[in-house]
Amino acid sequence: MSKKLNPDRELIVQKYVIENKLLKQVATELGCGRTTISRYLNIYKIEKRDRYELHKKIFSGEGNPFYGKKHVKETRDAISKTMIDNGTTKGKNNPRYIDGRDLLPYPSEFNQYLKDKIRKRDNYTCQNCAMTEEEHMIVLGTNLHTHHIDYIKENCNENNLITLCNCCNTRANYNRSYWQSFFTNKIGQVKHDNV
Repeated sequence: MSKKLNPDRELIVQKYVIENKLLKQVATELGCGRTTISRYLNIYKIEKRDRYELHKKIFSGEGNPFYGKKHVKETRDAISKTMIDNGTTKGKNNPRYIDGRDLLPYPSEFNQYLKDKIRKRDNYTCQNCAMTEEEHMIVLGTNLHTHHIDYIKENCNENNLITLCNCCNTRANYNRSYWQSFFTNKIGQVKHDNV
């Protein structure tokens, strides 16, 4: 059983208001849970910040830890330039084109419940670059993606699905044999770690 902790008001004000830290950071530093800190904010009548207010300040422009990252910017730019130069942006000329399969709709089994389950299994983290869902939401405004490892939309087996950020999901559509092998091995590690 965990010990009871009654965080001091001045300590919470210092960390949450003055140092502008997240609830999670304050809780970690004080050795308690985030809900405990949230409860004490209410008890001490300290106004809570908007959930993403601090994130927007930290992660906007050059303050963003992914600002100017090679794997995001250069990959996207290189792919776009190559496709435009080669005229391979549409239809059969697109390197992602596989017998028209990319135009088929996703099956009903590939629903929000399944995607949430896969993201939760993968700890809400991109399994390639380790970007968290929170960072992905701030940078791109969406949840992490659920990727089909074998590129067959109808195969919604949990062993065929993996969590990726937008950039890694896009990158995985090139050199597919490499990424299929890579993510198959990664799923084996994830299953082993969860056992």
